[in-house]
Formats: sequence, C-alpha cells, structure tokens
Amino acid sequence: MINTVLTTAVMGSAPVERSIASSSYSAVRFIGGAIAPWIAGVLAESYTASTPYYVGAGVVLLGMIILLLGRKHLVNIQAGH
Repeated sequence: MINTVLTTAVMGSAPVERSIASSSYSAVRFIGGAIAPWIAGVLAESYTASTPYYVGAGVVLLGMIILLLGRKHLVNIQAGH
C-alpha cells in the first residue's frame, strides 16, 4: 500500500512528464533495493551485526527531514478519490 501512495505522490508532484518521473522513480527504487543487501553485509562484517539497522534508521530519519524541508514541493499533490 505504501508503494502505491508514494508512487502517486511522485507522479503528482513531479514537474516533468509522467513517463520521465515514473522511470526515474523506478530507477531510484530498484537501484536502492539492489545495493542495500550488499551494503548491509559490508557494514555487518566491518562493524557489528546491528550496524545496518542503525544506518537504516538514520537513513529513514534523513528521509523524514528531507520531506519536512521539501514539503513546499508537495503542495501540488491532489488528495485521493
């Protein structure tokens, strides 16, 4: 469900054509999903087994801050049906 909400938000707020926004968003999602397991493994081997979780929590917090600071770009998103 969150994927649908995020995709709708991206499509509604992007200042470019829908096809460009969709392909860019998909690239970011799938590249992140491809490298995340490798990065988690490197972090766990280099530090401790809990390090990937702390880094993940930090990235989520960073994302929340970015959303908070960039909320003016989200004003064009229309409410759902």
